[in-house]
Amino acid sequence: MTPDMTDGTTRGIDAFMEKWKLVSLCHGDINIRIIHLALDAGGSLVATTKGIHVINESTQLEVQGSVRFEWDANLGRVASVLCKADLLTPLLALLGNLEDVSRVFSNALVTPECNLDPGQDFPTIY
Repeated sequence: MTPDMTDGTTRGIDAFMEKWKLVSLCHGDINIRIIHLALDAGGSLVATTKGIHVINESTQLEVQGSVRFEWDANLGRVASVLCKADLLTPLLALLGNLEDVSRVFSNALVTPECNLDPGQDFPTIY
């Protein structure tokens, strides 16, 4: 990775690794699978993903997403890793209405796109 790589909210390899450490702490029971790999018109590698988030023994959320790896041709390294996922749709299917979904996200550490909320004070959670 380039020294100043980004994931859209953080910059630098250390910050990126710290963020993914937090992701693993927040999503202890997650299984992410690559469904498809493709190169887009700009030469970036795009992985289509499916994540299974276990809530309890009888409830799990299937979350569709993607990870885009942008390449720095001059350095020959990954310059950005951009993750997106749709957490809103499976939560709506589970809860049945937008009001309850909104309530879930009102104090959540993650956004509906399944990213860590940059407004949260993460060092206090571990």
